[in-house]
Amino acid sequence: MKLLPFIPLPLLLLGVSSQDLETKNKCSYTLGKSVFACAELTDVNKNVDQFLTPNTRMLIIKTSEKAMFTPYHHNKTNYKYVVNYNIVENNKLDIEEMAFYGMVNLRYMKINGNSYSRVKNHTFKGLDSLELLNLAGNNISEIEKDAFSGLQNLITLDIANNNVDVVKSNLFSDLINLKTLLLERNNIKIVEENGFFGLTSLNLLDLNFNSIRTPTFSKFATLKYGDKVEELSNFKIVQKEQKE
Repeated sequence: MKLLPFIPLPLLLLGVSSQDLETKNKCSYTLGKSVFACAELTDVNKNVDQFLTPNTRMLIIKTSEKAMFTPYHHNKTNYKYVVNYNIVENNKLDIEEMAFYGMVNLRYMKINGNSYSRVKNHTFKGLDSLELLNLAGNNISEIEKDAFSGLQNLITLDIANNNVDVVKSNLFSDLINLKTLLLERNNIKIVEENGFFGLTSLNLLDLNFNSIRTPTFSKFATLKYGDKVEELSNFKIVQKEQKE
């Protein structure tokens, strides 16, 4: 998307000074302010909140120097209207617990290509409408046990092309409506007991190009509350071993 020159809103009405903002020529509204995009910001925190409107449905933050979201960062009035949120190719990304709380209408989230290594507990808590979460290509090495808590309506979760080495016990236990789980091209060596417990709606689990040494059905025996994988209809595990 080509960014158009951005005309700032009256700063006096917003209660901020021009020294605090760097949005000019770096952010743009398109499609009647339904899309708000910012690129190459030095500090995202100082430059986005003031310009969201009740018409904003898609928010894009990309190629910025620093994007750091503290707890309840998005629990502000106009974030609740956002349906599609892209956070891509940022140099430094840190997301604390409960950072997205308040985005009650968010359905699609893409967090790709960032310098982002750790997904913390309750990161996505409060995103009750979220259907697609794409975390591919961030160099994630650790996903804490309760990272995906509260995502009962999630349908697709993509964690491909990262550096995850352990699937922790009950990591996905809240994802009762998940249909597609993509874990290909990580460095997974260990699947803890009950690592896939609770995925009662899953149709596809992609484990291509990992390093699991015992890829037997016993690893996934509790995938659906004790049912055996080979007895599940419309279910497929895709796996090729990572070459060393």
